[in-house]
Amino acid sequence: MNVEIERTERLFDGFLKLDRSFLRHEMPNGQMSPSLMRLNVERGDGAGALLVNRRTGNVVLTRQFRYANWKRGDGGFVIEVPAGVVPPGKAPEDVARQELVEEAGYHIEQLRFMLMFYASPGTTTERVYLYYAEVDDADKRSEGGGVDAEQEFIEVLEMPIARAIAMMERGEIVDGKTVIALQWYQTHLAR
Repeated sequence: MNVEIERTERLFDGFLKLDRSFLRHEMPNGQMSPSLMRLNVERGDGAGALLVNRRTGNVVLTRQFRYANWKRGDGGFVIEVPAGVVPPGKAPEDVARQELVEEAGYHIEQLRFMLMFYASPGTTTERVYLYYAEVDDADKRSEGGGVDAEQEFIEVLEMPIARAIAMMERGEIVDGKTVIALQWYQTHLAR
């Protein structure tokens, strides 16, 4: 596909990077579009994992404050799969393993790749890599709860997978990656 970047301006350069670009792109009919302005948020990729305790059948999730959720009037606390940002040069599966230890307290060797998806392709380059793992009680190495230096205050939740799916269906679990992970479980592993 032919894309002509006319110019790009960095509007914000912090944890997130916000660029405004002026461009033209090839349209389905083969002609070039008129000049367009597009915004892009660069925050890196994310990686997370859905954990299920094979003995109890419980799913291991986290609950933490999310400012954007609160700002929209949706309570502020969000139930999610353990996940984090993938820094440059680090493999997504290694980040997923690290987040499982930090947030949920579980050490995992084997991860099963679920899928990769774009979080919001109209606005951000962020890709999210999701994994699945089954754990035993012996895999629990700490209480989890996040990393103090990162100002994480995370509650670890364990509940029957059927309850988590019902919460998702009632709109109580609204995090996109968690909804996708639970639906993947329903499609591939529900017994």
